[in-house]
Amino acid sequence: MSTSGDALTQMEPSQIWDRLGEYSDQCIEAWQNSDAPPEISAHLPDNPPALRRLTLVEMIKIDMEQRWGGKREPKMVEQYLDEFPELVTGAGVPCDLVYEEYHVRKQQGDDVTVAEYCDRFPTRAVELRRLINIDAPTQSTALVDSGGMPTFEVGQKIDDFELLAPLGKGAFATVFRARQTSMHRIVALKISRDRSAEPQTLAQLEHPNIVRVFDQRLLPESRLRLLYIQYVPGGTILDVLAYLRARPTQTPTGTMMLAAVDEMLVENGEQPPGDSMTRYRLTGATWPELVCWLGARLAGALAHAHGQGVLHRDIKPANVLVGADGQPKLADFNISCSKLDGVTPAAYFGGTLAYMSPEQLEAYNPAHERTPDQIDGRADVYSLGILLWELLTLTRPFSDLAMPGDWSLALPAMTALRREGVQPSDRARVPRDCPPGVVEVLEKCLAPNPEDLYPSAAALARELELCLQPRAQSLLHARGSFGTFVRRHPVATTLGVGLLPNLALTVVNIAYNQSQIMRELSPEEQRLFLIQIMSVNPVMYTIGLGYIFWTRGRMFHTVYRLARGDKLDPPPSLDIVRRCLTLGVATAGISALLWSLSGFLFPAWLRLGTGPLSETSVAHFVHFIVSNLLCGLIVATQSYYVVTFLALRLCYPPLLQARPADAHELPELVRLARLGRFVLGLTFAVPFLALAALLTIDVGKPVLGVITAIGFLGCALGYFLDLTIRADLAALAAAINPSGDALMGGDSVESYLGGSRR
Repeated sequence: MSTSGDALTQMEPSQIWDRLGEYSDQCIEAWQNSDAPPEISAHLPDNPPALRRLTLVEMIKIDMEQRWGGKREPKMVEQYLDEFPELVTGAGVPCDLVYEEYHVRKQQGDDVTVAEYCDRFPTRAVELRRLINIDAPTQSTALVDSGGMPTFEVGQKIDDFELLAPLGKGAFATVFRARQTSMHRIVALKISRDRSAEPQTLAQLEHPNIVRVFDQRLLPESRLRLLYIQYVPGGTILDVLAYLRARPTQTPTGTMMLAAVDEMLVENGEQPPGDSMTRYRLTGATWPELVCWLGARLAGALAHAHGQGVLHRDIKPANVLVGADGQPKLADFNISCSKLDGVTPAAYFGGTLAYMSPEQLEAYNPAHERTPDQIDGRADVYSLGILLWELLTLTRPFSDLAMPGDWSLALPAMTALRREGVQPSDRARVPRDCPPGVVEVLEKCLAPNPEDLYPSAAALARELELCLQPRAQSLLHARGSFGTFVRRHPVATTLGVGLLPNLALTVVNIAYNQSQIMRELSPEEQRLFLIQIMSVNPVMYTIGLGYIFWTRGRMFHTVYRLARGDKLDPPPSLDIVRRCLTLGVATAGISALLWSLSGFLFPAWLRLGTGPLSETSVAHFVHFIVSNLLCGLIVATQSYYVVTFLALRLCYPPLLQARPADAHELPELVRLARLGRFVLGLTFAVPFLALAALLTIDVGKPVLGVITAIGFLGCALGYFLDLTIRADLAALAAAINPSGDALMGGDSVESYLGGSRR
């Protein structure tokens, strides 16, 4: 048997898997159809050497299973080595082959020990001790079931199921669309040998983006397991990728994905739904938006599984099914929550290895000290990152490895490639119309250092949702040196901006007092009034600043530490968040109070210091009180707007990122938005109040005219800032609790404000 080496060296891992499966199936058929043991060499490809060696190892595993199962005289590994010297390379005897002998002998009841195998193969002693767990059941490392699966035909009835159409066939199972007679429903029926723990895993998981498992049935007489699960007719992400790659001249879009899904629906005898809101949204999505949307759904599914203590460990395109409406559903938790004793890299070749994190590759490398039980949810996040990168660019990262001829050499090479991070050649394939932050999010998924990965799938889901919300993305990931400066100095920035309205109107008042009021006073009143100006203003400013420091100092310090890059444990409390969000309210309140107090304090103090005021002085001080009250209202409204704007842009985002997503923050944002409406109304009322004072008070008309003009200018500024603040609040609310209907096709982020969602 010969095979073109040039063709095979360019094959994808999944194609190599298929070819290995074909050779293995031929060998199994030869065992089943012949009285004499088949010649292994007759079923081997001639080249390339790497594929030949992989195939040879799998053929020997099949031969061992058949011989030790009683069909022929058993053979030991050493006998195969004599027959095929090419098995021994610089790395030594294939470790999975040695383990396979241990497995089949133990299955037949032989008294086998780890020490025996370490003595026979001392160069593989370390790997063997890691692979063999005496307290756990052994598991074959063969790529296919050497016992051979029975053949099933459409129309055949198995137990409670009528087979309607084949959906797929793998190394260990065949999947049919079937009708469950007793329940009158269509299911996907997975028929396999009774050897997996999949249903116990999936039965715990109820999530809209995880394929639902109904139940399982065991058929002891045939040693078959029937797993019936939710039927998802839209194919898989692997089918979507194949559809897109077959049309290289077309730019992928959400519409193209739905076309791929529709093609699978028709093939499976289904009709595309005509009234799906999800499909409507996907139709208007760009390809990067759609990838973010799919990724957020899948990350949410993983977060749910991880929350139940379940790891997937086998994320790849073939394991993501697509519903008729385009919703992705994570399937095939075959190897989740399992210690996988005896599972070697060979059992994961065929696409799965290509999606593994470096830590997971190390865990399945017998020569490495890392063990599978040291793998956590970040490995699933990494695998999802590879899948999403492949979806985005139609090319999988880290895919330029030569075909492995020996797992002991291939695994370290694959691990080293991932430790280098995403390459410039991979970045060059990223579409230009990506939303802000998408590439950064995916690169963080694929960070070489596990400490730099997203700490959880929930965190990844949140970031992918933000990529669909440009305003929220810009708020949480502000760029530029100015933003960095003000975030590092929140106290100076906030106080400086908050003081501006106060200082501006203080200057106006002092200028008016000196030019209009003081000249009408007696020398004694002028002296006392000057003392008041020099003392009351500093005291009022000190009280105001002291109040802000007293009530918001801990929040300022927390924001400063976050801007400096400190990791806070525990994270900022909800009380810190409230104090940040109400910073503008506090500034406005204390400003209005102190301006009002000073308006009454001046004439009262003057009255106590000099006795009864003259009629002229009374008129001026009535005007003084009114002008101070009006100035206080202007200062309060403008302080509210500028400080709230600053707090939402500079102080709140780092607090939000440092905390886990907490829906309790949403009512705080809603209350702030409602308060903004009241402040806006007050802002528009102030200039009209000043205008009324201007028309009714005979003295101080110039300053009242200035206050009126400032009030109308404040209306324009307040209206603009109110719109900006409301949009920021809506974006931040969406960042806290993203809608399942992610922003695509022109949806407005305003729909998130106040719980109103489309």
